[in-house]
Amino acid sequence: MKKYLLILVLFLGLAAQSFSQFHLQGDAAAIGQDTFQLTYNSEWSSGSILHKSQHDLNNSFQIDGKIFFGSDENGADGIVFVMQEKCSPINQAGGGMGYENMPGNSIGVEFDTFENGNLGDLSSDHIALHRNGNINHNLIDNLQGPVPMHAGKPDVEDGIWYDFEIEYLVGSSTLNVFFDGSLRLSHNIDLADSIFKGKSNVYWGFYSATGGEFAPNSVVVKKPLVNFQSDSICGGKTSLELPPLQPTNIALGRTTNSSSSEFGSPGPPDSDLAFDADLGTRWSSQFSDPQWISIDFGQQISFDSITLHWEAAFGYEYKVQTSNDNQNWTDIFHEVAGNGGIDRINVAASNIQYLRMYGIQRGTPYGYSLWEFQVFGTSKYSWEPKNQSIDISIHLNPFFAPDTSTTYTLSYIDACVGPVEKNYTIIIDDFEANAIVNPDSGLAPLEVNFSNLSRGWSAGDFIFWDFGNGQTTNQNDPSFSFLDTGNYNVKMIIFNSDSTCTDTTFLKIFVYEEEEVIEEEETEDVKEMEFIIPNIFTPNNDGFNDIFKITPTNAIDFEVVIYNRWGQMVFSWNSPSGYWDGKNQLGFEVPDGTYFYSVSYKNTLRGFTNFNGSISLIR
Repeated sequence: MKKYLLILVLFLGLAAQSFSQFHLQGDAAAIGQDTFQLTYNSEWSSGSILHKSQHDLNNSFQIDGKIFFGSDENGADGIVFVMQEKCSPINQAGGGMGYENMPGNSIGVEFDTFENGNLGDLSSDHIALHRNGNINHNLIDNLQGPVPMHAGKPDVEDGIWYDFEIEYLVGSSTLNVFFDGSLRLSHNIDLADSIFKGKSNVYWGFYSATGGEFAPNSVVVKKPLVNFQSDSICGGKTSLELPPLQPTNIALGRTTNSSSSEFGSPGPPDSDLAFDADLGTRWSSQFSDPQWISIDFGQQISFDSITLHWEAAFGYEYKVQTSNDNQNWTDIFHEVAGNGGIDRINVAASNIQYLRMYGIQRGTPYGYSLWEFQVFGTSKYSWEPKNQSIDISIHLNPFFAPDTSTTYTLSYIDACVGPVEKNYTIIIDDFEANAIVNPDSGLAPLEVNFSNLSRGWSAGDFIFWDFGNGQTTNQNDPSFSFLDTGNYNVKMIIFNSDSTCTDTTFLKIFVYEEEEVIEEEETEDVKEMEFIIPNIFTPNNDGFNDIFKITPTNAIDFEVVIYNRWGQMVFSWNSPSGYWDGKNQLGFEVPDGTYFYSVSYKNTLRGFTNFNGSISLIR
């Protein structure tokens, strides 16, 4: 049996620095391992860090670290731990700490170091729980608090790094906040339902800002949340469930070009201004027809929609065209009566490299002018290596079944934090049950010695013997007396120390009376037993290799028993002409995997024989 240990780690590059897990915005800067300064030690500064993996609120979380508010007791304004559904940039500086008026559904744990009397703040540094960007303690969006931040100090701007911890317990729907080892706030809430209206995958991070007073507000993140937790399984396949990705503007950062510029020079830099995510900059053409602006994606991509933000000088008649050679163009949209403003064009295309707006007739005496040319596509998860060990036919739920330890690289474009890469490593260890007996047959009563020879077995693992007559033991190498004659199916099951892996092996014991022994006749006509025993079969009804069959010669009292890896009997037959078609005794198909067989029989010339083996079933 193979044991699979699943480990998901963020791809950190050669530097292997943990701050690569975060997307930094505004004035935020990484100043050490796991350590971020969110604001400058100056007026009107703001910054944030957002983790590159969303968290699934169906799972509990615990995040802890250290927090620092400078050494001036008049410092400001504090730090907010935020979970949000949208990709929000750092908001304005000042008392809102970058969280105030954040769009969309969100929840924030406020570590506030400045008293704003109009917001209902305490005179001491304090903690509170808010939702939806509303930091006013007097309003309904204040869920809990404010309470003093420290159990014994009114001010924590004293040059000390303080421990903090934020935990959410799904089972009890409880959010707890600890500061300097003391529980300061506890609130009963179902985050997914109460805050995010049933949406479970959310962004998270830390926001901070200063105003007229300031401090180098900083945070150490010791235990960052990840969307996929480490796990261990045994056997067959393992899978991941990935969150759906949001549409994103895939035009950012690409190569652009244009037919002309209002200011006399074609192409960049003017054309880049329509693809910079800034509605305050624009591309504008010369005052003639036709004109065009294009983008080169650098590779073949797919997109779902296009949005054109026109300046006052717009296109009355224009086309949207695609190409793969930048010479031959295909029309995918044709506007014949444009009126400016914002044109949202719901047109999709696949496997294209070039895209352009081709202006045929201007809507004003001026040229064509675009504030922004946006191309939206829903990013797809991409895996390397692409081989038979991973099934990505459904990219949100891939299956993995490597034969050897393998590291897979997952890459995608997140609508909020941009390109993301993660390493997903499956480590395979051997864990296989094996045993021998001495003797395996003889006259009743028969004393049999069993020896556990399992691979991967260690002292902390568990063992269970079933002697086939209702008697069991947990001894490692037991001895057992079979008092009655018969054909005994003995099985040994081993479990690893955390009971995540189990494997079973099977043994046959034949106990007989003296007169049952069949003497072997020494004759030239004696023939060896001949078997056709495959190690894999594919019962998919294609007419090839659809059954598992063992074909003996000169056999009587023949029996074959099929077991699964938990030692449960799946199927059996007792005729040399019998076979297994991949179904259980009730006629239902069994799942793909490794199964074990035990064969016993009497040979008319050589007496009793038994043996065991394994067979792989793959449909």
